[in-house]
Amino acid sequence: MDYTVDYTDVLRQGLGEWSPNGKFLAGAQQNRLQIREHESLKLLQVFICLDKVERIEWSPDSQLILTEVARPGVLQIWSMRDSEWTCRIYE
Repeated sequence: MDYTVDYTDVLRQGLGEWSPNGKFLAGAQQNRLQIREHESLKLLQVFICLDKVERIEWSPDSQLILTEVARPGVLQIWSMRDSEWTCRIYE
């Protein structure tokens, strides 16, 4: 059985964070937050942020992802359960 994985897109991402449950990899490339499956690194979800992503943090249950963007005083939160749900926190 011949099995290969293309890591090109994953390597382009400058910022990454594994979920606490180890099932997801969140990576940021400019203003895009990309969520990948842990075994194959298959792209599962893309979230578009307001500005360049500076920091990524997962909730302890791996269901929410916080992004701090380059625009001062703005945090965005994304849901793994509901891709339509989002939250913005302004300072």
